[in-house]
Amino acid sequence: MDTEANNESNSVWSIIASSVKSGLPKTVESVLHLVGVRLLGKLVEIPEAWAEGKAQKIRDMTAARSALSSAVAKLAVESGTANPAIWTAASDLLLQDLDRKLSNKAAVFVEAARLTAEASVQNPDNELKPPSDDWLNIFERYAEDATSDSLRETYSRILSGEILRSGSFSIAALRVVSELTQEIASTFSEVYANSFNEYVAIYPKYEEGLQLRKIVDLRDAGFFYAGDLSFTAKPPTKPIEGISHLLQVGNGTTLRIVLKGGDKFYIPPSVTVAQLTRMGREIATILPKPDAEVNLRAIYDHLRGTDGDDIVAAAIVKPDGSELILFESI
Repeated sequence: MDTEANNESNSVWSIIASSVKSGLPKTVESVLHLVGVRLLGKLVEIPEAWAEGKAQKIRDMTAARSALSSAVAKLAVESGTANPAIWTAASDLLLQDLDRKLSNKAAVFVEAARLTAEASVQNPDNELKPPSDDWLNIFERYAEDATSDSLRETYSRILSGEILRSGSFSIAALRVVSELTQEIASTFSEVYANSFNEYVAIYPKYEEGLQLRKIVDLRDAGFFYAGDLSFTAKPPTKPIEGISHLLQVGNGTTLRIVLKGGDKFYIPPSVTVAQLTRMGREIATILPKPDAEVNLRAIYDHLRGTDGDDIVAAAIVKPDGSELILFESI
């Protein structure tokens, strides 16, 4: 096997491919290669940089600084600069900055490639596409400053998501992620876990005090639209004996409640919700998917406590039309 072929077999994407249970399709490897070279240049094709890790990096950086320092000192003498030590120190700072940015990008790319490889093995028919140059230009600037493990993981998931589903993440979402505080990120994870489809019920949990403040903060950060929406019980399209109103909450997986109602002064129940913005939906894709059935059942339990006497039947209706019966009166 020649050197070029050996380098190919030990390249970073091949190492990543070997970590999944079955082989990685060549089309997937090709896309990861293109993205890796775009972010890391020829480094992604140097097996030693991945096989030996930090020790190799330190040797390379020491050699680079030594060579650059010598060149800078020579230039300083030839140009008559009074203090070549300043030039040498400046070059050292430049190399440290480049090393930091490269290390951050490499960490983001390796994890993104691993996530993409795993997803591709599970769904081999999915057609991958490298992000656009404009998108990668912006992403690269944010990824090179991702020093913390949590931010690296976030950007890894974003890069993988964009490769797997082109157009999943807007440039605006990249900016918001870079500016997120840990508190807001944790709040969004908590609130999103209580969502169904793209909505979060404002009551009972988020209707007052510190819990309501969480929704307000997330609206200010751009995760939810400013105004509230309501799902309100309405009379059936055609009169049905013994039924005055129907309440349908959500889309996709929904909560359906049948009510017998009361006299002309009857006030039908409603569910007030906050709706995710496009950016909120984009960032939500890197979080664990909430259990819509559990969260819709919580809404039913609340309504059961306030409008229980009027409820004739209740069910969670899934997209395929199947139903999970919560209540039926005899």
